[in-house]
Amino acid sequence: MEKLKQSLEKLHEELKNASSIDDESKEMLRKLIKEIRVVLDKTEEPSGKKHQSLIEGLKEEAQKFELSHPDLASSINIVINGLQSLGI
Repeated sequence: MEKLKQSLEKLHEELKNASSIDDESKEMLRKLIKEIRVVLDKTEEPSGKKHQSLIEGLKEEAQKFELSHPDLASSINIVINGLQSLGI
């Protein structure tokens, strides 16, 4: 779980430093990061179906950035893998 939190922090930093990303995409990623943090901070066991929209949203954003911002897309994919390994 700690590695996933570190990956989220790295993604957040990359997002802050990416100047050529449109505001709508930045806001969507910020929203997803915030939702993920809420899920991770809860004491209850995460439900795969309940939080599937988080994964789908991240996958969509990763696809958007594959060509224009490959490092950001890679960070998003690392977060996706971390979430999936937790059963989210």
